[in-house]
Amino acid sequence: MYPVQRSVRVLTTGGTIASRRTTDGVVASEHGGDLFAGLAVDVDARVDIEEIFLIAGYRLAFPHLVALARRVVTAATTEAVAGVVVTHGTDTMEESAYFVDLVLDGDVPVVFTG
Repeated sequence: MYPVQRSVRVLTTGGTIASRRTTDGVVASEHGGDLFAGLAVDVDARVDIEEIFLIAGYRLAFPHLVALARRVVTAATTEAVAGVVVTHGTDTMEESAYFVDLVLDGDVPVVFTG
């Protein structure tokens, strides 16, 4: 039996990290794949990117938190996932990370970044 190639799952939500200046002001508009492609980093691992939302962090409501937590739990309990990274707006990142911590049970690292 061959070992499972583990990956890092990146879940994107929009927010500050995905915001760009437009004619309408600064808005969350950078899609997850484009955000990752713009990094000048040589990654020696498989990275799977899933865009959950593309909204400003201050617009996240409880239903968004529930949906995000479900996706994090699903990713973290997938055998092939070695870790989860959540890109998030800085306005509400602390609350989202705390909520996910409350519902997540396991040893897979989850990192929030804004």
